[in-house]
Amino acid sequence: MDFNKLLQLKADSPQNVLKKLYEHSKNEEDKEKPILPQLTLMLSRGVLISGFLLDYNISNGEILLGQLHEGMPELKYCNSASVMSLELHNTKPFMYLLSDGKIAF
Repeated sequence: MDFNKLLQLKADSPQNVLKKLYEHSKNEEDKEKPILPQLTLMLSRGVLISGFLLDYNISNGEILLGQLHEGMPELKYCNSASVMSLELHNTKPFMYLLSDGKIAF
């Protein structure tokens, strides 16, 4: 990866990026080892929450993030209206999606 490839990305709102990533998550549901987007969301007032994107109800903006800690689920719920920014971790599987097919992996 280099900056020439990164320059092919376009700015977008956190809500639009969430929609794209959620569509990817839905396509992974039936796979034995799904590759889910790992996010850190900054909410209003500077609160940070992190986890894998498990569900996003686009019609009412509800988001469910989760992770496993020693085999036990940890779940975080928030509303997309409170999301000020989004950080995507381990981006490689999602570069094609976020670049509208310009960056292939």
